[in-house]
Amino acid sequence: MNDLATIIRQAVFFFIPFLISLSIHEAGHAYIANKLGDPTAKILGRISLNPFRHADFFGTFLFPLISIIIPGGGALFGWAKPVPINGRNLKNPKLHRRFL
Repeated sequence: MNDLATIIRQAVFFFIPFLISLSIHEAGHAYIANKLGDPTAKILGRISLNPFRHADFFGTFLFPLISIIIPGGGALFGWAKPVPINGRNLKNPKLHRRFL
């Protein structure tokens, strides 16, 4: 069974990089959508590296932390809230939809 020190060490080495990568990924979606003509995500403050702007309670915190705590839990897996996109605002919707 994992002791508390091991769990804390795993949380530091796995969960914090997970939060950073999730934030970069979602902020990238928001940034590209804005560059392609849809300011929806920018208006909602989603072009941000702040993980709390993108956080989904179950997918960003609960599910990944449980997978760290459970011995042999497997790969760290999680998700964030999807970036809101209004396809009607895109400069060339047919072409740009494939980039989002």
